[in-house]
Amino acid sequence: QFAETMMCAVLYDAANSFIHQHFVEVSMSEEFLALPLEDVLELVSRDELNVKSEEQVFEAALAWVRYDREQRGPCLPELLSNIRLPLCRPQFLSDRVQQDDLVRC
Repeated sequence: QFAETMMCAVLYDAANSFIHQHFVEVSMSEEFLALPLEDVLELVSRDELNVKSEEQVFEAALAWVRYDREQRGPCLPELLSNIRLPLCRPQFLSDRVQQDDLVRC
């Protein structure tokens, strides 16, 4: 956001590259959890994310919602629509996704 505000393309590109390469670590940070919905939607829908599986993107999205469950709970359907759930293992879908209290609501 800082790079965007300052209109510094080089810094913006470097920050995006870092986020792509280290998405899992970034998604565990306070800064990620404090992002607005629009930024999280943009991040989770990126093809360039360096993750072992889309399951990690799902977990990051749920962590973001749980950070402020009351305000963000209604955003979950939109977030889930931007996650490639068909790329998740069937076992993960049945054991984790379908059983999650946020998803079941």
